[in-house]
Amino acid sequence: MNVFEANAAELEKLRERVDEMFRERSKSPEHTAAWQEAARAFHTVCDKLAFPGGLSREFEQLRVGDLTAIEMAIRFLEANPWFFRSGYYKADILKLLRKHPLSDEQCARMRNVILERVRDRPVREMRATLASLRKSAHHSSKRRSQTSQRMRIVIPLVMHSGFSTV
Repeated sequence: MNVFEANAAELEKLRERVDEMFRERSKSPEHTAAWQEAARAFHTVCDKLAFPGGLSREFEQLRVGDLTAIEMAIRFLEANPWFFRSGYYKADILKLLRKHPLSDEQCARMRNVILERVRDRPVREMRATLASLRKSAHHSSKRRSQTSQRMRIVIPLVMHSGFSTV
């Protein structure tokens, strides 16, 4: 288990505790206080656990094109951690990554990330992925399986992705 997955597991435990306490909050003032404490505990560590070094710091560094931040963002997408709001964070990372040049090796890794997501069930960051790749795509009106349709649209786009090389 890598650091992204370990942190995601910890965040999910904390989120589950918030959900559990939420269901019990109306039983008594003590239950309400326990729910509030669980929510506070979750929000206190969310930034730190969502991304090593802090999610807000990663976004700041990624906005200015820091090479280490770019590499860490790609590793985050490769690890594909699942936790509360991770889809939103992945979509934001994809939007920021396409503003910066990537090495040939990083572009190849991003193509692999994108193809893996297409093969999986569609998720929130898929829209950002497609938006970052889309140059022009024609959608067929024929009904096809979701996977084959996504693959038909995405594979040509991956070959001409919005990620530029250094």
